Amino acid sequence: MPFKSDKGVKIEFLGDSGPFSKLGQSICYKISYEDSSYLIDCGAAVFSELTGDTINKLDGIIATHSHEDHRRWFVDIALFRFYVSKPQRHLRLIASETVLEEFVKTSRAALERTLSMDSRKVVEVPFTTFVDPVIFGPTANYRIVKTRLEGEEGTVWRVIDKRGKVVSAKRAKVVVHPEANRPRMIFRDFDTNRWVEPESYYPFNHKRFYTQDQNPYSDPKTGITFEAMKSTAWHGPFTTSVRITTGDEKIYFSSDTVYDPALWKDMATEIRPQKFDRSRKEFDNAHILYGEINDFIEQTWSMDRYERGMSLYKDHVLVHDAAGKNSIVHTDYEIIANSGHEKLLLTHSPDHFVSQFPLTLSGKSIRVIGGEYFEEVNGELWPFDADVYFKEFSHSFVGYKTRNGPYKVYVRNGLLDIVRSDAEFEGEELFKVALYADINGVYLPRIEDPKESYIRRRGRIFHVRYTKSGGKLKAMESIRGQVCKKQRNRL
Repeated sequence: MPFKSDKGVKIEFLGDSGPFSKLGQSICYKISYEDSSYLIDCGAAVFSELTGDTINKLDGIIATHSHEDHRRWFVDIALFRFYVSKPQRHLRLIASETVLEEFVKTSRAALERTLSMDSRKVVEVPFTTFVDPVIFGPTANYRIVKTRLEGEEGTVWRVIDKRGKVVSAKRAKVVVHPEANRPRMIFRDFDTNRWVEPESYYPFNHKRFYTQDQNPYSDPKTGITFEAMKSTAWHGPFTTSVRITTGDEKIYFSSDTVYDPALWKDMATEIRPQKFDRSRKEFDNAHILYGEINDFIEQTWSMDRYERGMSLYKDHVLVHDAAGKNSIVHTDYEIIANSGHEKLLLTHSPDHFVSQFPLTLSGKSIRVIGGEYFEEVNGELWPFDADVYFKEFSHSFVGYKTRNGPYKVYVRNGLLDIVRSDAEFEGEELFKVALYADINGVYLPRIEDPKESYIRRRGRIFHVRYTKSGGKLKAMESIRGQVCKKQRNRL
């Protein structure tokens, strides 16, 4: 049965859709703990989900990476707080060193030039007038800069150390793709002498490449702590996963990743030869290389990164992205579903998706208390006890096993789907279910007739039947308690 509690960490899903969703909801999670509130990413249209007062009271935004479906409302939030709500403190942006640099680059054009208060002049406004940037995670001891060298005209790319000294070409080089024209670093590992890309190769705890201060961000009011993790984040642009801890709760956001332990181990053990059209001596002496960086990398991951990544998932409630088959930059459902992780909430999923683990949907609220998670519905906390969860665009359904259920769940090529029991299908049938509509945690009978639907008005749910003369409304009450009771009796 449900219970009431305001303990633990509350997660509100403001956006949870997969990339290129027809719903366009993108990604955004509101994290609340006691009197603190933060957003993890801000890709969703927050102004339709949150009040101005709530946006004004946010304690910060945690940014995982710079893909637009995770960041596209950042500038609007910064502008709103500065010009409209005018809070006493700047918008706090919490991100790793690299992600913070990306946000500054991509946001400056919209933030740093405006009109004066009398509208007569174009004026410059520094980024830090709008935003208080905070680094979480360690900083690198080596970085790429453009510098002017004695005896050379113009500026050139070089790798420098934390003292500002140019690093020997035998230790570090800059690689520039001739078309992308973006500098990336390769580094000769201290222990193996192999050339690696340090951004990919080293975990954050590596003593020689990173500072040893991990820079976790702790809320000064409540102590809730956010830590940047890199070992499991494998996505393309530099991405950090996020670990949230309180005195009792541990929550891990994968923040877009290819979760695949077998692939990870291959990347940590495979050694490949370099490919370049020059002599070894020329390569050793060159500070700058032009070409494809993967031709120069000898090993993708370190074993340290692999082992650290494998350990990070233990004892956490996992909010993890999920996708279909061969998704390339996200996690295939088949792999994460068979990973052995039990405390899973799957997010960032496609418009049509079936799972045996709970699926998030915009508008849902989850509360994590200790090591358990519950769905919060009208102030009550309910366990997740359905046998299957089904997302169809903005509609959500739950299924409970029953011998003569009107629907059947089947698996094909590692993916689940649901059809009517009398329908033909290709794949292996797993079990039959009764399906119920799930409207932000309120369970109701599933509607089959296209002339009927559920609508929400002033916090209530109504059944409406459309006729030639209009629609007839009927207030509905949740049957979740009855459904759960049936489930317990069946077991």
